[in-house]
Amino acid sequence: MSKSSRINVGTIYVPAGIGGSPERIAEVLARYKINERAIEAGQKNEPRTGDTHPDETQRQLIDQSLGFVGTATRLAGEQITERVNRIRLITPSMLNTRTARSAINRRVVEEKDRYRDDLLLAFEDRERAVRDLRGFEETNRLAPFSAVYKDDLLLSSSSVIAIALSEAVFNAFILQDLQANGLIGGLALALGVGVANVLMGVGTGLLGWRLLIHLKPLRRFLGIGITALFMSAAFALHLALGDLREAITHNPTAQIDFLVILKPWRWFNYTSIPPFVLFAVGVATFLIAALKGRGGTWGVVSPYWGHDTLDRRFRAAEAVLQDAKQNLKAAVQNAFDEERARLRAEHAAQCQAMAEIRQLAAAAQGIKRTLGDSIEAEIGRLHIWLRMYRDRNRAVRRTPAPDYFETYPGFEEWRTDRLDLSTLMDLVAAAERQLGENGEKLAVLEDETLREQVAVIETMLETITESERTSVARIARDDAAAAPKAA
Repeated sequence: MSKSSRINVGTIYVPAGIGGSPERIAEVLARYKINERAIEAGQKNEPRTGDTHPDETQRQLIDQSLGFVGTATRLAGEQITERVNRIRLITPSMLNTRTARSAINRRVVEEKDRYRDDLLLAFEDRERAVRDLRGFEETNRLAPFSAVYKDDLLLSSSSVIAIALSEAVFNAFILQDLQANGLIGGLALALGVGVANVLMGVGTGLLGWRLLIHLKPLRRFLGIGITALFMSAAFALHLALGDLREAITHNPTAQIDFLVILKPWRWFNYTSIPPFVLFAVGVATFLIAALKGRGGTWGVVSPYWGHDTLDRRFRAAEAVLQDAKQNLKAAVQNAFDEERARLRAEHAAQCQAMAEIRQLAAAAQGIKRTLGDSIEAEIGRLHIWLRMYRDRNRAVRRTPAPDYFETYPGFEEWRTDRLDLSTLMDLVAAAERQLGENGEKLAVLEDETLREQVAVIETMLETITESERTSVARIARDDAAAAPKAA
């Protein structure tokens, strides 16, 4: 075993600067000159035959072994003390469930106060939006919350552009004989016609058809006028385009004549299929664009003028209100979840500390066993030294050796329990009990706080209802205060 300034746990205890057992036997043999002193004493017939106590050399050997035992015991005691102090330091503390509940309640109150104003404002905004929307619907004889539209401007715009391009490409093939440039020339004219056709269709649906069903007569008349204007223009455009396609069959240099609408005898006076197809595709594209402009499931506005504006405001207010409710609910849940998570993490750390405490206790038991083994080994070495001394002394003396030379002391007092682990084991038992109690308290606390969480959320719903009533009352007061000014 290598030299060390400390007792090495798990091996034979040896004080600092002393080697293993064989080396120690030889070292003590040389230091105390056991053989020389035994021969010198034996030649003098010492110790005397009648002596009953060991002579000075034997007492020195016994004293040095006793010193070894004392040193080993002290070093082992220091290591036991280190472990006792470490156990005291990391022993689990009592779980204070009252503090945990207070922390949860404080967090819940804080979160409620934090989100109450946002919730109240969201209720008020939603209530105003509902009142405005329902007032508009009642005034215009619409069903409650009946606005239908697609809330996707990008998709709707893309579809309108796709319709215009599709008509332009189709018309370009039909009109490719119009100019010397062929398909390119036809495409230029077709693109302009397609864009104009789609724009008139969207305008017819967006401005004309939506106003046709308006409750107010003036707006209905405006809708009739816009519808007549755009549909007449579109009809004239399609007649002119069909007439042009018929004309270029006979005259490639023919020009488009928009006044053909004033010449009924030329309407549909076609001698081939392409003009009919060109007219039909144009009308179909116009109607599709008009439906997109009218809205509903086809577009981004509601069929009734102004209905979608108030409905969008209502939907936005409803979304804000739902977000406020979810924020409050999530904040309350987090107040419970975070505190429970903190306690679980604390208990997990205590379990890890308990594992370390068990390791420290096992190491202490090992130290105690190793110390006992070391003392037994030292007693064995002492017997060797005494036997060497007595055998050499007996070999050279002329008188009988003392009777005690035949017996060797057992040194039972050295074998007694030199390390008291009762304090350490009491600390370990107390830590085990405390950890078990904390685990039980944590389980009870989690069960109780889960029930409390459900109860708090139910109470929160009542709070939300109360906030809604408060917001309605406040809006009523605001309306009453604003009524004289409006008058």
